[in-house]
Amino acid sequence: RLIGNPLNGPYLTRCMTMDHLKENLNFESVRALLTDYLSASKKDLEKFSVLAAGVRYVDFTSLLIRNLQNVIHDANSTKIEHYYERIIRLLEVVLPVGMPKEFLKEPPNPKSDQARRLRIHTLRHSLTELWAQLLDKKLPDDLMLDALKRLGDSQLKKMTETRLLSTYVIPVFDPPSLATSSSWSRAVTRTMLSLIHFGGLNYDRLYPRLYRLLDHRLLSCPYADRFLIDLDVYLSSLYASTVYQCQVLMFISTSF
Repeated sequence: RLIGNPLNGPYLTRCMTMDHLKENLNFESVRALLTDYLSASKKDLEKFSVLAAGVRYVDFTSLLIRNLQNVIHDANSTKIEHYYERIIRLLEVVLPVGMPKEFLKEPPNPKSDQARRLRIHTLRHSLTELWAQLLDKKLPDDLMLDALKRLGDSQLKKMTETRLLSTYVIPVFDPPSLATSSSWSRAVTRTMLSLIHFGGLNYDRLYPRLYRLLDHRLLSCPYADRFLIDLDVYLSSLYASTVYQCQVLMFISTSF
């Protein structure tokens, strides 16, 4: 459902844009919308709302994903941070869990190659690859951390084969150097646990790493609350050894 008052300009603009797209939906028309959004001023939120309205439909979503693949591939170090922030914001609204299979135009023949490309499962796999492509762009540190956190907050549930993303999460959760700050590790713990829980990732060092993250530095970590909530949910929902749970509870009881 489009959001807005039928009497205001932005609502009418979205309606007219979607009507136009219904007649002219193709790679180029979606590319024009995406380009407008990525280059718009910070105050021009209308560009995003048009795309957000379009991702209700699988045919629009498929074209948007293909365009995003090209945009991310072509992006270089000269792109400013808000450019990538806008891409991440857009990825967050694509293919929500439970998305119905609706088409903006007429559905393709069910036996055609196009219909196979528009399967929700196929699109979800493409979304996973799109996130991997984005994370491979050497984002600024703060933006990289924010992207990894967002994956754990709401995104991994709507993807397939999420183990493809472990390459980017594990070095932050369990860095090879002990001198690396553990704050980031706690920040992405939710993402790591989601890769294990939803993606079937097998990581033998999980428990030792979680235990190490419960050291005295937790008390001054800006992500302490987030980490403890994630740990509590994980231990409550999945099997964990009795010894390990007791160690965790003993540490928490003596520290707070």
